[in-house]
Amino acid sequence: MLRPSRALLCLWALTVLGCASQQSVRWSPDSPAPTSYDRMLKQWTRSAVAYDTVESRFFVTATCLSPVFNAAYIVERTRVGGLAGGEVYSLTQEKKKEEERGITFFIAIATQEQRWNDLDRDGGSLSVRMFVDEGGDAIAPLEVVRLSEDQLADYRPYFEYADRLRTGYLAVFQRQKKLKQLRLRIGGPPGMVQLRWLTAK
Repeated sequence: MLRPSRALLCLWALTVLGCASQQSVRWSPDSPAPTSYDRMLKQWTRSAVAYDTVESRFFVTATCLSPVFNAAYIVERTRVGGLAGGEVYSLTQEKKKEEERGITFFIAIATQEQRWNDLDRDGGSLSVRMFVDEGGDAIAPLEVVRLSEDQLADYRPYFEYADRLRTGYLAVFQRQKKLKQLRLRIGGPPGMVQLRWLTAK
């Protein structure tokens, strides 16, 4: 059986409790100075575990990289990385281009069987789909990129749940006009989980 670390279990408990309240989170920043990064990370992160009876099949944690989250991320990365003015500008432009392209999720998965960890492969054991309302059609991603270990190491200071047991992915979906609710479904033969965000403009 896949055994998560104590820190991972604590994070999972906190995010699941946060999901239970289903409080709306603001999609776009309403001021140039965003709230704390830790708060934004908690608001935009969801976790779930897929089970086969009592046996865990895979763990997944995902953060929706919304405009308001990205604003806080830029501030945090500037603080932690000591970025200079030009570097901050480049990072800001990079995030704007990502937001113009679509909705991006950072996803970290740990599977009981390594062969299941293939979210980026067409016809793989697991796939990811997005929904924007109850009963809506499933939306396939524009792309799913599997991060290398070196790339994932760059994410870990800002997404501490992405430990060495996890594989990291970036899933990009087409932009949507209405965002009252976002839902990710990750699943396949090994199991299925759903992650939900209620949004407010």
